[in-house]
Amino acid sequence: MLSRLVRLNRSRRTYSANVRPTPPKKDDDFRPPWVYTFSRLLSYTMIPAAVMYSVLFYDFGDRDHVFQPARRWVAQQKIAFLTLSPEEQQLADTSRKSTDEPSI
Repeated sequence: MLSRLVRLNRSRRTYSANVRPTPPKKDDDFRPPWVYTFSRLLSYTMIPAAVMYSVLFYDFGDRDHVFQPARRWVAQQKIAFLTLSPEEQQLADTSRKSTDEPSI
């Protein structure tokens, strides 16, 4: 029994929680360093773009789905951004009237 414990204790490897093993460096890598930077930037932009497309634009059919509240919120924000307030509407009407009148 004691010999089993000694064998188990020897076979265990101690790892520090803060140290990660680094992959071996390959000297024969033919790719320039900008390839890695470009692929990282591409993944950081394409993944959020795919998520945004699937949440806001993908057609899930006529039934309600989990993204309906987010789509409704975005629609309300678009309407609020694209419509004029009553003061702005009045200002637009007065400027439209002044441009519609023919000048002599």
